Amino acid sequence: MIMTNDIKKKIEKRQSSNLQILNKLHDYFLAFPDIRFGQALANLNIIEYDKYKLTPEVIDPFFEESVDTLEKVNKTFEKIAR
Repeated sequence: MIMTNDIKKKIEKRQSSNLQILNKLHDYFLAFPDIRFGQALANLNIIEYDKYKLTPEVIDPFFEESVDTLEKVNKTFEKIAR
């Protein structure tokens, strides 16, 4: 795999993005105290399911950088806030 500048920048932001995701989870649990942890991960699109299988399976986000996960979480929070 070729390390592009875009990938390098995302890797540099990994820890910061991880901490921001944790803060978003914290805020979500304060707003919705009855939510289970797994529900929160699914509701915020941190984990996704392969809906094309008869029995949906979690899609492994191994290659997804944290900055991209944070972007998904932020988009979901925008929808919740409306």
